[in-house]
Amino acid sequence: MSVDPSKHLAPPLRLAWVAENVAPHAPLVSAAHAFFFTRGGDCLCLDVVSGMLIWRYSIKGFFCAPELVVGDRVYVALRGRGTDQSRDGYHVIDIASGERRSSMACTPRSGVVFFEGLIVGADAAIEAIDAKSGATVWVRPEAGLGLFPYYFTHIEDRLVFGRENGDVVCIATRTGKQLWKTTVKELVWDAPHDPKPGVVHGPIFGCSDRLVVNVSRHHLVCLSLKSGRRLWHHEGFVSEGCLSDKKLVTRLNQIFDLETGKQLPWPDRQTAIPLRLDKKFLLKGRPIVSSTHRFDATWSGYLSGWDLRTGDVTWIARPEFAIGALDTGETFAIRNGRLYYADSNWSVYCFEEEAPTDPVLARQRAPAGRARRKTERLLTVRPVKIEKE
Repeated sequence: MSVDPSKHLAPPLRLAWVAENVAPHAPLVSAAHAFFFTRGGDCLCLDVVSGMLIWRYSIKGFFCAPELVVGDRVYVALRGRGTDQSRDGYHVIDIASGERRSSMACTPRSGVVFFEGLIVGADAAIEAIDAKSGATVWVRPEAGLGLFPYYFTHIEDRLVFGRENGDVVCIATRTGKQLWKTTVKELVWDAPHDPKPGVVHGPIFGCSDRLVVNVSRHHLVCLSLKSGRRLWHHEGFVSEGCLSDKKLVTRLNQIFDLETGKQLPWPDRQTAIPLRLDKKFLLKGRPIVSSTHRFDATWSGYLSGWDLRTGDVTWIARPEFAIGALDTGETFAIRNGRLYYADSNWSVYCFEEEAPTDPVLARQRAPAGRARRKTERLLTVRPVKIEKE
């Protein structure tokens, strides 16, 4: 699987700036802007180089959550603070000015994706709306998906999701028509307290020709994205992981070959094992990969970067006041030589390469030796030495 060129990032990294009082999940990032959702329900637009506030967007009585960037526009989902959802919808905001261009009176969905002019999301139904007019293009009733947007994923031009009866379904994103359906209900978890049939229960990982689903928290199943045919089956569960070069890399330092399903050895177990077992480095949150490294968060606020080729730890830091990642939501984002880390202290930390090879990124850097908060306070990053046994 090829890696997005915008996700090239190699340690060592330095802390560039910190956004405070924002939701503890990774921001929505474009080439020059980062969008956040605050505690008070506002949408913030920050400059990715300096971390300075460009504009703030808020509507009284609504949470304004940025969900999609399309060209020079950002789509902000409005959700009412009370039980009345009749005014929920989307506002289309001009990124340069922060002014509203248009509104769409439609119900915001979970797991939203943008594809060829369509905004597609899941709730009690999977629905596609026109990104310009807000008109419904197609809708598929799928009860229960609103509780599990994590098990709803977009791969290439297809949407894949699981049903409670054990079905795995693939539909065309353009039309909503079913392309194939298969079942994994025979792969049950053999326990008296869980008599349900095998169901997709966990994240779905996908690349250009295959996808991997978690079934009943006890089975890992690889299916053909084209036909739904089962390719291999492995006993295990991957709560968090990421794909890199036809391999599935898990939070517990397991590597699975997507072609064969075989578990591959970690390149350097002498480095990986002490780091995993040290109480300071118990991994938490969802990892992310760049073209060369994997980045992990921990329950205590420490961050680490692993070389995917050798398995060596090449970078580790603990930003000031960080207290650890959450288990839910996106922990990291990578875009154009910057790593964004969302901590459970309601702050997002932006790191950049210390010595970027890209000349454009070398010119676009925060002031040396400073990490800017909205309060203008300076922060420090405390590197930690790793002693090999």
